[in-house]
Amino acid sequence: RLLAVSPHLARLARDNRAFLDRAVGWVAARGVRQFLDLGSGLPATANTHQAAQAVAPDARVVYVDRDAMVVVHSMALLTGDGSTAAVRADITRPRSVLGHPGVLEMIDFRQPVAVIAAMVLHFMDPGQARDVMGTLAAALAPGSYLIVSVGCGDREVGGRLAREYAAGNLHNHAPDDIASFFAGARLEPPGIVHAADWQPGAAVRRPALTGAHVLAGVGRLPGAATACQRK
Repeated sequence: RLLAVSPHLARLARDNRAFLDRAVGWVAARGVRQFLDLGSGLPATANTHQAAQAVAPDARVVYVDRDAMVVVHSMALLTGDGSTAAVRADITRPRSVLGHPGVLEMIDFRQPVAVIAAMVLHFMDPGQARDVMGTLAAALAPGSYLIVSVGCGDREVGGRLAREYAAGNLHNHAPDDIASFFAGARLEPPGIVHAADWQPGAAVRRPALTGAHVLAGVGRLPGAATACQRK
């Protein structure tokens, strides 16, 4: 039914996955070694740990999902070498994620972290999405990154997709709302663009917003890692 509304959804899903691969690899190349993937779902292809560890083999990744079966299957499919983990937590309660023993075992919040919110914030209304991302950002060290992608559409297509989607509530966020989800992080060029167009350092340009689309961007929290943090 969703494809009947927008036949391009399968391509958009692939575009989002490719964006995630590029963004994670780029952030890893800039020295980040810790990744927190929110609402990750089942490991598939071009996963966060694969993208990060292709650049930095010592990168650590924690996947977070509230579905118990997703976590069980994720744990079975992950490497088991201590560099990746999957935990059950509800990302709409961000303090429970930040304080989860499985997260704290892998992530040192005194060091830069990349928090990934890929295709999850459209399940929250704008206020809740801002609160979640703001709470997470406030707990991160300077030099941390936010990697965000959001599915949305123009007024007509976005409304039709929300009505047809049966697994939960979809919120059709405006570009200004999506910008606010970066919680004060400085957007890296090219800013917020179509996922397929995100390339590190590309020229900033406003995306065309007709039909369905995935908007994506990467933001860096102000400040530089201290010498202690870089150790």
